[in-house]
Amino acid sequence: MSLQATMAAAFVGIGVLVALYAERRVPLPSLAELRANIWEADGYLASLEARKDSLLYRLRVWLDRAGLGRLHVMEFLGLSIAAATVSFLVAVLVFGGYLLSLELGLAAGFGPTVYVLAVRRGREEAIEEQLDRALSILINSMQGTGRNLRSALVDLVSEEQDGGGSRLRAVLPAPLGPELAWLVRRLAATSDTLEEALADSARSLSHPAFDMFVSAVHSSQGGQVVGLLKQVRSHLHERKALRGSVRASFSLVVSQVYILALMPLGLLAMWRILSPEAAHIVFGTTLGQLVVVFILAYSWLGVALVSRESRPENLIKGVRM
Repeated sequence: MSLQATMAAAFVGIGVLVALYAERRVPLPSLAELRANIWEADGYLASLEARKDSLLYRLRVWLDRAGLGRLHVMEFLGLSIAAATVSFLVAVLVFGGYLLSLELGLAAGFGPTVYVLAVRRGREEAIEEQLDRALSILINSMQGTGRNLRSALVDLVSEEQDGGGSRLRAVLPAPLGPELAWLVRRLAATSDTLEEALADSARSLSHPAFDMFVSAVHSSQGGQVVGLLKQVRSHLHERKALRGSVRASFSLVVSQVYILALMPLGLLAMWRILSPEAAHIVFGTTLGQLVVVFILAYSWLGVALVSRESRPENLIKGVRM
């Protein structure tokens, strides 16, 4: 079926629905009923997110680890579906083959997923960098003044005037700084122990380096806390040095793999533009589309495998957090 026939069928279907609504053969919900149905559906989805064995809950945790707590799970799924649909339609207009367009649409549907992975990786590295600075501040404060860890945490925030009152502002930027400021405010305003507040912060940040910091605080006794914090900082320095070395070694290889994976798609587009008659053999026949789909899938599979295996986190597993 051609694109024109598909669009015509879609318009006919829309016209039939409009006609049925006009004749009231299909009941048209009122605005109040529509709002009630939306609230009911939203409540049902919220209940699914609360179930720890559901896929929506796992997606919620995954988005939270990337620092995208404001992005709703259904919004993320909607963006993925929209990206796949728009890319499919554009590919049909450019290439004309449904099999190839379907593959390109599915690949584009993973665009939001790739974005979340990139944001999560950047957030995790930022937390490690800021935790290193926070540990240095805490160690210097505890060694210089003899204070305990709970008192030394005050050095991670500064007090500033806000209208008629004052509020605490994090010395470090996001994502770690605001969490530490919240931790200090909680310790000052409640009777919670330091271990309880740190455990809640660890669940909020969901980062192995911060979990190691919390474990060091929980297992410390007396004057051992400074020594354990120094060990945590030493681990962070080792991981940072190894990550830089790994990226310097594999950056050229990864960039070459990306270029090689994009070359078939660029060549197909040029072929489509320069020689439409010959390109019809590829884009207008089922066998030709299957060959192109296989070539692109093989190329993207190679990109996925190389990208995964060349991640610094996978290559420095010997350094335990």
